[in-house]
Amino acid sequence: MNLSGGAGKLRDAFETLRTRWEDVSETWDDPASRSFGEDVIEPYAQHVTGTLNAMRRLAEVLDKAQQQIRQDSF
Repeated sequence: MNLSGGAGKLRDAFETLRTRWEDVSETWDDPASRSFGEDVIEPYAQHVTGTLNAMRRLAEVLDKAQQQIRQDSF
């Protein structure tokens, strides 16, 4: 699997999680649910966003390296 495929799967999985959390939080509204949202869901969202950004930057670096290798081969 390449980075873009992995990033897509991560993005899709997180969107599924976020959608399901929104569905659940419509009926589960108490201190425990708010704590779960603040302590688990939101930090996870920040980690996923950071990971996706890092994967994008790494893919760009790898693409440039591959282009350089192709240029140096000729």
